[in-house]
Amino acid sequence: MIRSFLSRRASRRPSERNRGSILFLAVGAIAVLTILAAGASSVVSQEWKLASFLTDANTSFYDALSTIRVMKQIWVLRSSPLVMSFYDLRTRDLAFGDKVVTLVCYDEQALVPIAHADRSTLLQLPGIVGNEALLNAILATPLYVKEDLLSAEGVTEDVYGQLKGVVTIYGAGRVNINTAAAEAMTAMGAPQALVVRIQQYRAGIDGFEGTADDGVFSDVYHIADVLEPYGLTAAERQWIETTVLAQQLTTGSSAVRFDMTVKKGKKTLRHFLVTVDISTGVILRWDEQ
Repeated sequence: MIRSFLSRRASRRPSERNRGSILFLAVGAIAVLTILAAGASSVVSQEWKLASFLTDANTSFYDALSTIRVMKQIWVLRSSPLVMSFYDLRTRDLAFGDKVVTLVCYDEQALVPIAHADRSTLLQLPGIVGNEALLNAILATPLYVKEDLLSAEGVTEDVYGQLKGVVTIYGAGRVNINTAAAEAMTAMGAPQALVVRIQQYRAGIDGFEGTADDGVFSDVYHIADVLEPYGLTAAERQWIETTVLAQQLTTGSSAVRFDMTVKKGKKTLRHFLVTVDISTGVILRWDEQ
């Protein structure tokens, strides 16, 4: 009896083991399929996000082009389209659909035009200061972009670092008195007190350049008259008149650098640095990140 029971129990064990194995395999297969499905879903989600990002990044190029066109039109419609001031160059946020372009503008004609300035001015530039051999090497170097200065013999990273924020390779050769950098005016021989007076006038009542109350020079031939209330000296007036007669000053600009950041929500899609001849709309340089 006992032997018969044990025999029957033993005969059931393989079947039970098989059912257990099948159940284990089924559970394992379901787990694997679940993991694979989750993985596939994650891959699809990542690919969708990447495709969406790349699409937004690619269309950002057209947003940048549109920004340039918009700004050109804005400046054309000003009451004094031939004048360029810090207020005209103020930072703006322009919306294009679900994207926003943050625009920071810099006037290239606020700097010393290295291809047009006289030697006495160039010899006063930071990094050069009286170094005739270095200046000759720079003038002998073709400059298609500002970084080409590094190709000139004697121009080290340190020298370039001092020069790059003071000189430009763009523009028609005149410095815009409305945006001129202090270093540019100093290199051109302007007395330091006159540089301060010009900055004070441009800053307006609130003392900040780039706001609605900015003082703006509308005509180079009346710069001295405008500054007279600021205590202009005879030497300062003479420098203004001499520089104007030498056609080294202007009140507008034809070359503006646009620093554009394209965002969608809080996500930065693309960053562009573009220099444009705003009188013609011709793009002079295009860099993007």
